[in-house]
Amino acid sequence: MVNQGGSLALRSFSFVVRLLVSLILPVWGLAMIALGVRSAAGSWIATGVVALAIGAIFLAGSSLTTPFLPGGRKFG
Repeated sequence: MVNQGGSLALRSFSFVVRLLVSLILPVWGLAMIALGVRSAAGSWIATGVVALAIGAIFLAGSSLTTPFLPGGRKFG
């Protein structure tokens, strides 16, 4: 597993980078929804909802978040 081995600094850096990458898509989806609401553009809102939904699925499937979900596998 990625969290095994290496120094504490390396494991911490890996955790932070993976968390940021997992959050990019849902945050971008929220930004698109906000832009669509601000300019009353339905296509931006619809695209933002899709991006947010896909990002939420990826975030929920991330090895960083599954230990916190009911029935998810725990850190080893």
